[in-house]
Amino acid sequence: MGVFLQIEAYKAEEDFFVPQYNQNVFVRASQLLDLCLMSTESLQFGYHLLAATTISFYVKSIITVTQITALSSEEMESCRNWMVPFLDVLEMGRNASLVCSSFSDIPEELAHNIQTHSVNLVLLTTGSQCNMKI
Repeated sequence: MGVFLQIEAYKAEEDFFVPQYNQNVFVRASQLLDLCLMSTESLQFGYHLLAATTISFYVKSIITVTQITALSSEEMESCRNWMVPFLDVLEMGRNASLVCSSFSDIPEELAHNIQTHSVNLVLLTTGSQCNMKI
């Protein structure tokens, strides 16, 4: 996902290998993907599709996602519809751990790579129940 976000945020005058995307966006997207992967229903989708669809919630344009991933919006549609209740659950709770932690031995621009996993079975159950209502 970091590569997807980096390609989307890349500016030609900057070093490509230094993260240029918003770290909080990376953390939120990672939490959404973690929560979705906890569901056995996620097995109906490939990892590439799950990652691309996750990114589609956090970038400005679906066209950018389709260009980066070579997936069409139609290919992502069923996965996106399936993921929406999980996104809603995370957004409702405004998950307290969305702020990137700081670590004394880790440069600030890389701190988002060390994640505290805050998705749990309560969030999974709530998201799954919302999915069943659809």
